Amino acid sequence: MRRHIFLLLVCATLWGIYEFAVGGWLYGHHIPKSSVYLTAGALLLLGMSMRLPIGSGAIISALAMLFKFMNHPFYACHMVAIFLIGVSYDISRILWRRYSSRNYYPVVVGFSTGYLSAVTFSLTITYLVQHPHWAGGLPQVINYIGVQGTMFAIAGTVMVPLGVRLYDKIYGLRWIALHRPVGWLAVSLPWIYSIVRLVRSFG
Repeated sequence: MRRHIFLLLVCATLWGIYEFAVGGWLYGHHIPKSSVYLTAGALLLLGMSMRLPIGSGAIISALAMLFKFMNHPFYACHMVAIFLIGVSYDISRILWRRYSSRNYYPVVVGFSTGYLSAVTFSLTITYLVQHPHWAGGLPQVINYIGVQGTMFAIAGTVMVPLGVRLYDKIYGLRWIALHRPVGWLAVSLPWIYSIVRLVRSFG
């Protein structure tokens, strides 16, 4: 259990840092399809968490969302997108869990997560949040699913299996005892920094 909690925190923290640092750079430089690069990184980290119980994806995404909120101005679209990637990942694992022993399981989970995250995000941000940038209605939703969703799905077929393999490789290196106190300290430092940064922002 302790190892699972540590892995969950590592994945969430790395995702939050990636969103804050890389995402800030991508959007700051107006890089086309920035969301594809951010989703690809998220899917890699979710793939690393595949050994955790189903439901961990939503927890990881919620923590990543919190980390970004503490370090970056609030933007509803980004927050909703982060959370729904994790939820879509969990749903995909449930949908395909009968094939969890097959080698292609991470591939299909990644593929379906890509499309499902595009579907849930576009519908939520258009009809529930009713964000002004999504005033195009159903045609904009369909276009987003067809274009962005396909890119997310392609990224998922590569990044989720890669994340699983990466975790297995790291886990096999017995000399990396990251679950020991030094590991907990390392994963705590970004959060301590974020809390201090958030507190100072109110001063």
